[in-house]
Amino acid sequence: MGIVIRDEYRGNGYMRRSMEKLIEKAKELGVKNLTDTVPKNRQNALKVFYAFGFEKVGEFVTKKFDKDEVVYNIELKL
Repeated sequence: MGIVIRDEYRGNGYMRRSMEKLIEKAKELGVKNLTDTVPKNRQNALKVFYAFGFEKVGEFVTKKFDKDEVVYNIELKL
């Protein structure tokens, strides 16, 4: 499951509220951890994830428009 905020709505706090609901529901369902992949250049998104306790557990490089892009694997243990 993922949370996608369209570009024109970013910076309005929707990600924080969405994360709160996602974490709340995951705990209710007995989920033990949440994982995601986030491009390194998405620093604002990473700040939100880190504020909720996510930690970087790995990284890999992928191609985007013929350029290398570093992507972080992040995880939150519930």
